Amino acid sequence: MVAVVVTHQPEPDALQGMLRVLVPQVHETWIVDNGSPGSTLETMADAFPGSRLHVRRLGGNLGVAHAHNQGIRIARAQGASHVLLMDQDSVPAPDMVQRLLEACEALDDVASVGPYYSDPRLPTHTPFMQVRGLRIRRWYCRGDDSVLPVDHVISSGCLIPLSAIDVVGEMREDLFIDAVDIEWGLRAMHHGLRNYGVCRATMHHSLGDASLKMFGRTVSRHSPVRLYYQFRNAILLCREAHVPLNWKLVYLRQMLLRYALYVWRVRPLRPHLAMIHAGVRDGIRGVTGAYRDTLRGG
Repeated sequence: MVAVVVTHQPEPDALQGMLRVLVPQVHETWIVDNGSPGSTLETMADAFPGSRLHVRRLGGNLGVAHAHNQGIRIARAQGASHVLLMDQDSVPAPDMVQRLLEACEALDDVASVGPYYSDPRLPTHTPFMQVRGLRIRRWYCRGDDSVLPVDHVISSGCLIPLSAIDVVGEMREDLFIDAVDIEWGLRAMHHGLRNYGVCRATMHHSLGDASLKMFGRTVSRHSPVRLYYQFRNAILLCREAHVPLNWKLVYLRQMLLRYALYVWRVRPLRPHLAMIHAGVRDGIRGVTGAYRDTLRGG
């Protein structure tokens, strides 16, 4: 098994702490770097004996999907049967990979399995989610060993058999960032495969820059440019035939609620709204790839 850690301007201490837990759990770990400066990553690799940690620099920020695909190709070239995708701001439990692999091998038609994760800044774990009808079913693990069917798992901590990549295809690079994991999970379901959340596999993962509360729910707060991708890619996914209609309706409803929350709670509001509106406009136009300054015509 090969683990792929995608980085972009990482905090060295945090990344090194994550690697100390991750590297012993897999055969090889590759850091696929989206434009970090300096030689810190190579220094980290030197600290792990036996050539178990390697660095692949992309020379610039080419997007999380491109970095994942690079890692998937590396795993295939290494003869791996599975690839584990990780973000730089995640810390797996010492037995996370083992738990994911056990679940994966016990199931048929697996596209991906993912851990039950928590954000250290929030009071509870983030539930596994599944859209049924026009409602979102939220599954909380209660200290058991349940393996739950989900529509998708987040990319960080996602274990994928390479045989599933053969069926579904690679990550969609034109989305750049945000909803890459959602689109791939729904595409996998369209091809007859399934995604699962594994309660016994746990991980810490930080979402967004801060958190907002509305009607008893906690929502991650993101930068204006990240909001651009969220709203643009939501529109792009709703244009896809393999995304179920009920999923599209629920997804758009969630984005409208997020819009209302930002209007109500976030200050300064203008830069956030400007990027949301730009994202919606570009999604309708079918604009993909990295953000360009559409507000100024760039």
